[in-house]
Amino acid sequence: MSQYDFNANALMGIGQGVVQPQTNQLQNIATAQSIKNTALAYEQNALALAGARARGKAYADNYNPLSGKYDLMGIQKEMSSSDQGAYALPDTVTQIRSQQAQQIGNDRAQTQLQAARAGHIAGLAAPLMNNP
Repeated sequence: MSQYDFNANALMGIGQGVVQPQTNQLQNIATAQSIKNTALAYEQNALALAGARARGKAYADNYNPLSGKYDLMGIQKEMSSSDQGAYALPDTVTQIRSQQAQQIGNDRAQTQLQAARAGHIAGLAAPLMNNP
């Protein structure tokens, strides 16, 4: 018997569409593993994107435009309330802690600036207060 499938060749033309059996099973396994790795990478990217969206929503929902500050504990609470947010929560907590340190530094600098201004004003006003 010939290696050609004459029924398929009738539709496709002579010599086309011949499927040769693959004897290299390692190639098949490597192809299957590659497909599995691609699917896993896609799933990880999809989870990371969903986590980033949840983080963005949490930051948007917990921003106070009057003070210009974020409610960092509110962000953490909102992130932990959803699966997507929980996936991105470890990175978000690290980011929140860094922002808390920055916010404390900003508050401290603001307090020092206000104290320096008050000292300057008191220094300017002191001579006027001594003269009746």
